[in-house]
Amino acid sequence: MKFQCQKCGECCKNYERIEGGGVHLFEWEKNKLEQHAKTLGINLELQPFSIFKVGKVYVAYHYIIKNACPFFEDNSCMIYNNRPSTCKTFPINFFMYDPIENIFRFEFVPGCTAFDKSLKKELLEKQDDAKEHLKILRDYFGKEIVLSAYQNQHTINKFGYILKFKLNAGELIQYSNIPKEEREKLTIYPLFTFCKKNNILSRTQIKSIIEEHNNLEDVKDFSKTLDLLDVDLNEFMH
Repeated sequence: MKFQCQKCGECCKNYERIEGGGVHLFEWEKNKLEQHAKTLGINLELQPFSIFKVGKVYVAYHYIIKNACPFFEDNSCMIYNNRPSTCKTFPINFFMYDPIENIFRFEFVPGCTAFDKSLKKELLEKQDDAKEHLKILRDYFGKEIVLSAYQNQHTINKFGYILKFKLNAGELIQYSNIPKEEREKLTIYPLFTFCKKNNILSRTQIKSIIEEHNNLEDVKDFSKTLDLLDVDLNEFMH
């Protein structure tokens, strides 16, 4: 059995109603969507999803599309080839190999009617077998979704390093949990803007992070994981 999108559009129209859901955006994805919206004459409402504090300054970590996605029309995506990472990996919310436990840790977004619930049960039953985990996920979702999810988590881990060791940032705060009257008083800087302004990351470093993400560069390290599991990379890719 393979995952087959039913093109119901619920993930585009109602994703924000799912607990922890919503189309989460990296800063460069936010900027790109704003450009698409301007070109297409679409009203796009965005807001920070999570922010953190550095000294007395607030910085945005993730953004989110408010309400239904405006790029979804007539049961199709107007920017499908340029859709954000969250859309590319749906319904995988989290996916990463844990070399210490030799297992894949994963989390699925609830609420997708096309998602076979028995898959999670099957994975949990085989949770001590990372190689079998990988095969089940690849066969069900396809390699593109699995590799994109793997890259997505690598990028998030890079941001985690920047927040902890470069910025000494406070804990992430969910923006929507802040009272509205307080939110309106906040000045929030985009992460890369803040890092450039304070000489924490150069333009070249930021460009590299974005290119590595968009080109799935970190997935090349995936071959090392496959070697540990005695899985041939070409076999996995095909």
